[in-house]
Amino acid sequence: MGLDLHRKITTGLLLPTALLLLLFAALSMVAVQQARFGSQRLEARVQARDLATQLTAALTSAERNAQNIAALASLHPELPQADYLALLQAQLQQVPGQSGAGIAFWPPNRGGARKQLMVRRDGEALKSFNQSTLPDNTDGSEEWFSLAQKTAAAIWVPSHFDPAAQAWVVSHAVPFASQGRFDGAVMAEVRIQALGQQLSQAASQSDWLLLDGEGRILYAPESRYLGRPYTDWAPANSERAALVVSALSGQAVRAHSLPWPDGRSRMTAATAVAPLGWILVLGQPPQSAWAIGQPLLLLLLGMLGFSAAALLLVRRLLGRNLQPLRELVGEVRQLAAENSPEQLISTGIGDEVGLLSRGISALSSQLQGRQQHLVSRQRELGDRVREQQVLYRVADILGWVDFTFTEMLNRVTALLPEAWPQPDQVSCRINLAEFESASPDFSESPRGLFAPIEAEAGGGGVWIFAADEASTMEAGQQELLEGVAQQLGLAYRRERAQQQLEKLNRELEQRVELRTDALRNAERLLRDITNSMPGAVYQVVQHPPRAPELRFVSAGVESVFGVPRDRALASYDALMSLVFPDDLSALNAVVANAIGRRQAYSHVHRISHGESGEVRWIRAAANTVLEPDGGVLLNGYWIDVTDQKELELELETARREADAANEAKSRFLANMSHEIRTPMNAII
Repeated sequence: MGLDLHRKITTGLLLPTALLLLLFAALSMVAVQQARFGSQRLEARVQARDLATQLTAALTSAERNAQNIAALASLHPELPQADYLALLQAQLQQVPGQSGAGIAFWPPNRGGARKQLMVRRDGEALKSFNQSTLPDNTDGSEEWFSLAQKTAAAIWVPSHFDPAAQAWVVSHAVPFASQGRFDGAVMAEVRIQALGQQLSQAASQSDWLLLDGEGRILYAPESRYLGRPYTDWAPANSERAALVVSALSGQAVRAHSLPWPDGRSRMTAATAVAPLGWILVLGQPPQSAWAIGQPLLLLLLGMLGFSAAALLLVRRLLGRNLQPLRELVGEVRQLAAENSPEQLISTGIGDEVGLLSRGISALSSQLQGRQQHLVSRQRELGDRVREQQVLYRVADILGWVDFTFTEMLNRVTALLPEAWPQPDQVSCRINLAEFESASPDFSESPRGLFAPIEAEAGGGGVWIFAADEASTMEAGQQELLEGVAQQLGLAYRRERAQQQLEKLNRELEQRVELRTDALRNAERLLRDITNSMPGAVYQVVQHPPRAPELRFVSAGVESVFGVPRDRALASYDALMSLVFPDDLSALNAVVANAIGRRQAYSHVHRISHGESGEVRWIRAAANTVLEPDGGVLLNGYWIDVTDQKELELELETARREADAANEAKSRFLANMSHEIRTPMNAII
């Protein structure tokens, strides 16, 4: 069962428009989700790099402090121990990330006993140790001292667990010489757990852990992982283990959403910590999608509500404008059903255009059938004229071939009596429902002949009466009378059929004109709807290797591209020439991929506006439809997204400025540390 025209327009025009709006809403939500995910991934990487930068800064500060003390000891070996202790304490006060500092002198240069001064941080206080009676061990008795002596160069001592401090520590040892001989070493110590807790205050919403180059965990939110291999935190063959292995091997690692041991998923990023080759793994809790996408979602819901109201209004207007067409269809259907109702019933109930078409077809079939019937009757009459020569005599007498029916009747009335051998003895009369004629001296008598005229309007015939019983009326006269009646009936039916045909043609022309006006109104309505939509709706057909052809585009193309609609329809290249050359190849690749996979696509590219010359960002989206002849239809839209793109670029610029500000802060702190050390060195 078919749909009426109103429902077809609703289904074929309004429903796709609603589906496009729903698709736009879905794509917008997907874009918001992807943007949210990308933003969180970027924030996780930035936060991981910030923590790594702070760790590197703390280690670099400790390294620089050790180098400064070593340089001072090399230049002034005679300084008192109290001065060295004061310098060590000043360094710890200036660098919160450093937990300890010390200096030890080589025993042979100091009377056989190694002198060692140590300062360690104990909570908020500093404790000093003056150990001058240590035995003279040639190996240095301390790992950092021994390594500095053996390498004769500054070195980072591998991280190890300090039982006295009950913490994992890492120290930097710098040797110094006096008069060209090894004279001792300076050590700067960093407690990893204390430094990690200090940095965690700046990343209170995130969890992170620190691994050395061998994969041991140096810092973790849970103390049970400290000193353990990373496989205790990330089981083998897990996603976390794959991320740690990639980071340890020096590969670039993208941020991923991974499950942590507590069962919660976090945006996980990994980065290297210079100069020790450590790996920092940071997990950032997911952000709320509702908090990010709420404004856009409310906007989309508002758009959908407005679109639904507009669609309902358009549907009601269509229903009113199609009412004259329905009335015309009803009249045509009634007219066609009077003679062949089974034809309309067999076709089922269809839309107005279908009913109108079938009604006109039925009427045409009826007219053709009648015309064929008339032709058949003419052939039969022709055969009968040939068989009965008397009809030739009628034609010779009357000569009515080119006359109308009324003129024919008048001539029959005047000439029929003369066709009899004794015209003064007969009289005639012609009776029809709408015409009657008789000879001047007409009178009825018991002797008469009647020949019926086959007419639609009630029939009738020709009467011949003899004036007296002595008049003879032969069989040939009877045949002559029948021939006259047949010719009159044929002319009568032909004229009536011609009149009905002309009347029907006039009615059909009026109805077709009404139907044409309705179709024009529907076309204008479709054009108004597409032109009122934001952006430009288009249809492109491709028949490789021929160039693409723009079959349809709405008037919005002029606002999007700055190209008049007529020019765009004439040349699709006029639009593509406005696309930036750097973006054209990517756009063609996306379209080719969508055609190859028979799927929809959406792509953002730049154009140079045809009127203003401004740079505009355009989103091109379309669905692909395969035609029976092998061509491909691209049904889609172009919409200007310049404002959205500019907001994205401003966000990226703001992030870069934030990174630059952070870097400037680090440089400022380093310069301030240097500025503080310079007067201290002068004081010392």
